[in-house]
Amino acid sequence: MTYRFSGMDFDPATARRPDALIEGLSIHRALETEPHERAPTVEARARITASHRTWTSRSRRRSASSDGLLGFELSGCCYEVVAFLCGEGSSRRMRTTTLGRDGPVVGRLGLGAMGLSYRYAPGLRDRTKAVSLVQEAVDLGANLVETAGAYAAGDNERLIGEAIRGRRDEVVLCTGGGLLGDADGGLRPAGGPQALRDAVDESLRRLHVDHIDLYLLRRVDPGVPLEESWGALAEQVWAGKIRMLGLPVVTAQEARDAEAVHEAAAMAAEVSLFTRCGLDDVVPYAVERRIALLAGAPLGRGLLTGALSGSDDLAPDDWRRTQPRFAPRAIRHNFALTQAVAHVAARHEATPAQVALAWLLRLGDHVVPLPGTRASYHLAENLGGDRIRLTEQDLTDLEFLPYPAGAPEV
Repeated sequence: MTYRFSGMDFDPATARRPDALIEGLSIHRALETEPHERAPTVEARARITASHRTWTSRSRRRSASSDGLLGFELSGCCYEVVAFLCGEGSSRRMRTTTLGRDGPVVGRLGLGAMGLSYRYAPGLRDRTKAVSLVQEAVDLGANLVETAGAYAAGDNERLIGEAIRGRRDEVVLCTGGGLLGDADGGLRPAGGPQALRDAVDESLRRLHVDHIDLYLLRRVDPGVPLEESWGALAEQVWAGKIRMLGLPVVTAQEARDAEAVHEAAAMAAEVSLFTRCGLDDVVPYAVERRIALLAGAPLGRGLLTGALSGSDDLAPDDWRRTQPRFAPRAIRHNFALTQAVAHVAARHEATPAQVALAWLLRLGDHVVPLPGTRASYHLAENLGGDRIRLTEQDLTDLEFLPYPAGAPEV
């Protein structure tokens, strides 16, 4: 039996062995996107399993304890995709890099934890599964876990603290301050020195740790000079509460002024195939100063997964409905961008999400994307992006993608 995937035929009888499929993990998302997911239907699982019992039995003989079979239908398309998470492939740890000039070793991909308890489809959250997913990410080598005190009024940090209890030495813990949540769920700057001192102490308490590995200044407070905010955080480094500091999106000159007070180990910015505005300044500065670039929203907040063809694909209570890129006309335009990424993905038997992450990793060893998800199978898919090796033709095709609608300009 042959299946259609991104316009190409996919025949399990002649496909690569299952334990290699993790390198080009052929999962396609069906109406779900990070982190709004649901499990494969029983009908889909049964249909795929019945057709491929012989093929999967070879995988089960390799590793009876770790195999899995997932079948998806991509709504509105004719694709059916098989994905095996089994054998040697699922146990391989990803490549690593050094965080900053001389920081700890981290996986090339980390875990952005915001969506586990904040903003994305709150009606679909499961705390027990969220804790397990964080632990699974660390097991798979995504040991840089990113949260923030402002996410869910601090509850996101509490969740992470619960997940890493007893495993503190295995995790490079990243949180941050400089923002406060308001009653409407929005965020406002809070970069005053005392506000930041209090934020650090509150984060330590919620996370149940005695130090934070990397603390990000989340946003520059327009009412407070950057050097003042940065200096207050530098004091926390000297006090032993923080190991390293990370800058928000700033100009190269502002970054140099801050580093005159204390060096930065990282910069955090939204950078992706959807949001490329940082390529001209943020990325070059990070390269020049040999600091890590933490790429937030690396999948365009779900647009680059291939799952969203219209705003109806978002849950009614999903925060993304308020964002320009997800307006009805914009999301239809942006789906064309994802389809172009899917054509590249098809060459690698991969998914658009994996190609989007592989493209970020090609920017340099200092780049650490932080994709988020609430589903184990999407976690495995995302981390499989580390194993995609894009060709020059791939990079050329990705360079000339349609211009996105609703992308940030700064």
